[in-house]
Amino acid sequence: MLITNGSSMWGTIYGNIYKKMLQLNIGDCLTFGSFVPIIDSSDTAVRFPMLWHVIDRKEHKLKLLSYFFFEHTGYWSLQGYENTATWEDTEIRYNLNNTYFHDCFNESERNAILTTDVKTKTNNSEYIITKDKLYVPALEEIENIPEHLKIGRGLISEHSDDNIPTLDLMYCFYWLRDSGETEEENLVVQGYADSKMVLDSLPHDSDEVGVRAVMWIDVEKIREM
Repeated sequence: MLITNGSSMWGTIYGNIYKKMLQLNIGDCLTFGSFVPIIDSSDTAVRFPMLWHVIDRKEHKLKLLSYFFFEHTGYWSLQGYENTATWEDTEIRYNLNNTYFHDCFNESERNAILTTDVKTKTNNSEYIITKDKLYVPALEEIENIPEHLKIGRGLISEHSDDNIPTLDLMYCFYWLRDSGETEEENLVVQGYADSKMVLDSLPHDSDEVGVRAVMWIDVEKIREM
C-alpha cells in the first residue's frame, strides 16, 4: 500500500499495511482500489491507484474521502431526468454502490468496506436513512475536514505528441447530499477561497459536476488481505 501526502502520486510503500494504517492521522492519504481516469480518446484506458484521505477514525475503522472524483454527472433520479431526485433514488448512489464498488475494488478490498447508515436531510427537514458502501458527502462532513481537502480534483489522461499517455490534474465542483435552494437543486462545493468554502446550489441536470465518495473501512479486515 502506498502512503502519500496527497499532493502527488509519489509516496512510500509499506509492507506491514495493518500496522501503518493504524498510525494514520486525519488528512493522511493512502491508496485503496484502482480506477481509470477520464480519457480524451478511445485509446486503451490506463488504470491508476485510487487516493483516499482519512477524515475520521474510530479505533481500527477509518473514514475515507476520495481525493479524486469518480465522474462528471447530474444528480439524476433513477426514474428519469425529469424527476426530482433525493439521495435514496439517484443514479449516483446506484453507480457508486454497484458499478464503481465492483469495478474499482477487488474482492478483499470490498470485504473491508463497511456498510454505513447514511442520514440525509430532505427538503421538508425530514431524514432518509440509507445503507451504503460508498456515498456522496454531506455539507457537515466537508465543513469539518482540513481545508486543503475541500477542493475537488480529478485526473485526465491525455497523449503527448509521441503518443505517450500522460496525466493532468484538473479541478471540479462536486455534489453534496444536501438539498439546494429548491427541490430541483442540490448543494455543490465550488472550492475553497479566502478561508471559506465556496458553495453553490445547482439544478440536478448540471452534468459537469463531479462525484467524490466517502466510505468506512475496517483495518482489521485489511490485515486479512
